[in-house]
Amino acid sequence: WLGKLLAGLAETGLAGNTAVVLFSDHGEAFGEHKFYFHGQALYTEVLHVPLIVSVPGIAPKEVQTRAALLDIAPTMLDLLGLPAPQHYQGLSLVPRLRGDEPSGPRDIGAVLLPYPAWPKGQQALMSEHYKVLMRVDENRLEIYDLSKDPGEKRNLSLTKPALAKTLRARYEQFAELSLD
Repeated sequence: WLGKLLAGLAETGLAGNTAVVLFSDHGEAFGEHKFYFHGQALYTEVLHVPLIVSVPGIAPKEVQTRAALLDIAPTMLDLLGLPAPQHYQGLSLVPRLRGDEPSGPRDIGAVLLPYPAWPKGQQALMSEHYKVLMRVDENRLEIYDLSKDPGEKRNLSLTKPALAKTLRARYEQFAELSLD
């Protein structure tokens, strides 16, 4: 369908001045961690979503570096030549689309707020190739090495105490900022 949309833009002469941004607000769980659908956990199957950007004059490419949904609004403003407001937390992805990779790894966070049907809040922080998942109501920390364990099956929080201490400190900085 995306191909049909882009072909339609080309046929109508609009492709030369139209950017298309396609994304999803969440993924879906199908029992990978004993959860179904979304809104109950912050595992990869719910957080990893498609983001496809088609921009006139920029060649198609696959970008591997981590991005956040918070980056979409600054990206769209940048494509329009407008500055993002100071209070925006995301970053424009336009430099990456043009081939300029960021200078270093970027921490990305996610928050699942409790709600009446699921009163269990969670917060997650992806830092380098690690993911820290805090089950807030249980004060339970989970740590996964996404480069070796992309399915988040081996919790390292108890088997690697030094790593857990370092990543807990990084998570606590994120959690403090996310409350502001």
